[in-house]
Amino acid sequence: MVQLQLSSRHQTQVRYVVESYLRENPKQKHLLDSLKEDTISHQNLYEITRLAPKDALPPFWSLVASSTWKLPPPKCPYDNYQRPAILDKRLEALRERHERKQYRELIQDLPSLAPSEPSTSASFKSFREQLTLGLQVLTSMATGFVVGYYVAWKLTAKQTVALIWGLLTLIFAMFVDVILIITGMLAKDMLIAKTNKKEKLS
Repeated sequence: MVQLQLSSRHQTQVRYVVESYLRENPKQKHLLDSLKEDTISHQNLYEITRLAPKDALPPFWSLVASSTWKLPPPKCPYDNYQRPAILDKRLEALRERHERKQYRELIQDLPSLAPSEPSTSASFKSFREQLTLGLQVLTSMATGFVVGYYVAWKLTAKQTVALIWGLLTLIFAMFVDVILIITGMLAKDMLIAKTNKKEKLS
């Protein structure tokens, strides 16, 4: 309910009128009680001006115009609402997921703060992988040459033919090994790309 705060002069004047002129009125106690507060409702103020003698108080509209309006604080129907604990947990999980997504979007365009040169362990790992691949290719080539040379020598007993077949099987083994290495690297890259895509969507 809207309350009115009267000026000190009008408040004293209204109290005097209620105490003096409304002595016989059954509503006097109620109206006096309404004046104990700093504010008074416009219904009670209108009742006082209606019951008071004609010249005892200023008009109702004059009292209202010179007063300060006091609005009650708004009341939210959910002030005392208690959310279930499971709902709080779900909201917290959603909030954390949203914060992680915002953080990834925020830093995706920033330059990497990692050093431009790979670390010693990364360099050693890369060198070891390259060395392993090189030894694998050399082993396959040597095996192909030996097998081709041996089979051709047993079939023809001619050294020239055996050397030619050894070189052919060497080249064939090299191509097969290179194709297998490239296929493995492509499969590894596809797996990494698929994993990164899943992390971005989560």
